[in-house]
Amino acid sequence: PWKNVRQDFMQRTAAKKLVEEILEKLSPAEVDVDRAEEAAMLSSETTSKEAIQQTEQAVSKASDHVSAVMQLISSRMIGSSGILRNELNKLEERAMQ
Repeated sequence: PWKNVRQDFMQRTAAKKLVEEILEKLSPAEVDVDRAEEAAMLSSETTSKEAIQQTEQAVSKASDHVSAVMQLISSRMIGSSGILRNELNKLEERAMQ
């Protein structure tokens, strides 16, 4: 176990930095998804063209953000293993919700 302590520490540090980087991109994407949901709820109450266009724009923006985050996660998963892979899997699940 002592042989791997330093290596585990380095992996955890690298994983933490990557998780922070991805969360910086994921958090705004989640906000956009929430806005899109709100816009969809409001547009279901009214049938105006404006409301529908705003909803479509909000959904498009949220979709673009989430897609970018998913691509980032996928690209970082290539060649990753251990602690980093586990953290990326957690972030991927969160992004899919």
